[in-house]
Amino acid sequence: MAEFKSADTDKDGYISLDEARSRFPAIARDFQRVDADGDGRISPREFFLAKRAILEKRFGKKNP
Repeated sequence: MAEFKSADTDKDGYISLDEARSRFPAIARDFQRVDADGDGRISPREFFLAKRAILEKRFGKKNP
């Protein structure tokens, strides 16, 4: 959650495309896919799901 909060520079509780570009280029590249509800901003849940997907892709999905 600290990563999300540090990227949310205007403190509105969401990450805009501009905020993503400055801190998370991989998320910015796929912004429309990460923004699952299509509201033009990334919620904390959308951010968490995107980060998890990136890590699973990078390190391979592990079974609990």
